Amino acid sequence: MKKIRIWFYVIFVFLMINQTVHAAEEPARQYFGVGAKVEQVENGIYRVTTEGKQPNEGVVFSLKATQIGLKPTISLDLRGQGNVALKIQETDAKGQFIRETMTHNTELSGEWQQLKLTTELSNELNLIDVTVLTTYQHKASFQFKGVKVNK
Repeated sequence: MKKIRIWFYVIFVFLMINQTVHAAEEPARQYFGVGAKVEQVENGIYRVTTEGKQPNEGVVFSLKATQIGLKPTISLDLRGQGNVALKIQETDAKGQFIRETMTHNTELSGEWQQLKLTTELSNELNLIDVTVLTTYQHKASFQFKGVKVNK
């Protein structure tokens, strides 16, 4: 009976450690289209196809202030056709717009290239929206991977 209790205890401790490790992992992000279709084509690689009806079409994902520091660097790798920019929009706890920061216009090609944006965030920050958007009205088709948020 004592051996059974010891094994039960060992299994319990293992399960608790395993749950703690999973809790520390970064949650899976959800990517949403803005005038565009977003689909996963491979593990960790997504394709974005814009409608071309207006500028600022592409993909968006959100991060809570607790997931980032006050001076984060957001980076990702892109390839495809189109002109895009990486943009960070900040909102407060009431959902009010605070400000936005944006990279320069980037012409995509068939080769992977990294877009990176470092910004200093507001102390009133509650949420940021990270977007990769077309900079003028045109149809674009691109892939992205390797989204990183360095605090």
